[in-house]
Amino acid sequence: MGSKDFTPGCCRCSLSERRKQVVFGVGNIEANLILCGKSPNRYEDNIGKPFVGKQGGIVDMFLEPLGLDRKKVFVTNVCLCRPVNEKGNTRKLKKHEIRACRPRLIKTLRHIGHYGVLMGLTASEAVLKVSRPLWGRPVYVKKLSKWFLPVKHPSWYLRGKQNYLSFGITEFVNGVKEMRRLCKLGDQHA
Repeated sequence: MGSKDFTPGCCRCSLSERRKQVVFGVGNIEANLILCGKSPNRYEDNIGKPFVGKQGGIVDMFLEPLGLDRKKVFVTNVCLCRPVNEKGNTRKLKKHEIRACRPRLIKTLRHIGHYGVLMGLTASEAVLKVSRPLWGRPVYVKKLSKWFLPVKHPSWYLRGKQNYLSFGITEFVNGVKEMRRLCKLGDQHA
């Protein structure tokens, strides 16, 4: 699949009808860590970058204890276009929309990063093919030859769950440290 398949004019699914733009992944393509969310929200669709605004602030809070910032990671979404309902609000992705963008997602996850974080249920389902991930526990995906950490989506904390944010940060930090350790063990046995 060539890059021409996912251009600013991509029409692979019905999401193209109501989006403002395709919100491509951003960051360091040489990064060790790739973060994957669900899809752009209204603000991200306007700006053209994933995980900005309040959700981006939470992502920054996850990265800081690891000595990381946005320049040292790569951030993308399962789908690159905002799913919009009849009222103009962001809605859940439909399975056919995820399938349309999945080849691009898999290619991105295969070529960027040594390990990744799947932020939210949609990202975890799309990559791990499970409906109930074990939050905060690294999972090895043989097809991608990579470890992934499923964690709650940053927006979850913004919906009245701020009391759990410090736990979420700890879970994220410990999970990434564990993936780093597992990657080093893999290198020693290769």
